[in-house]
Amino acid sequence: MNCKQVQKLLADYSVHRLRPRQQQAIAQHLAECPLCAREWDLFTRTLELVEQVSTPEPPANLWSRVEARLLAQREQGRRSWVPRWRERWSALPLKPAFAVLTVLLLLGLFLRTRLAPPPAPVSPPPVVVTNTYVQQYATLASYEPFADRAAWGVVMTLAGR
Repeated sequence: MNCKQVQKLLADYSVHRLRPRQQQAIAQHLAECPLCAREWDLFTRTLELVEQVSTPEPPANLWSRVEARLLAQREQGRRSWVPRWRERWSALPLKPAFAVLTVLLLLGLFLRTRLAPPPAPVSPPPVVVTNTYVQQYATLASYEPFADRAAWGVVMTLAGR
């Protein structure tokens, strides 16, 4: 095993979660490699320090205090805006009016599409390309720094120049 593999497996090695063959290979590597042996020593000392720290006990009335606070918030109406919005909306007498308005709006849109005359077809404007335009463009473009002079010569010939 190399150092990188050993250092990845140190945590599992410390709690004997590896197969016996891997445990033995890591033990052998730790005996031969001073860098990994130092890392293992630091790791075990850190584990010892962590084990010395005691877990604090929560106060005996912690849950009853949390529950009382939750109930108080519920009673005070500190809820999210969605339930409050629903409560206010359901209390409004305008609900049927909005429903009728929506139906009328949809009916109007439906009738407008059915009764309106179809739009007149729009024909595209005619494209007029004259030889003089092509000649002018070819002449101006031929002086561009990257212009292909041979291709522009063909264009000029076809344009009648």
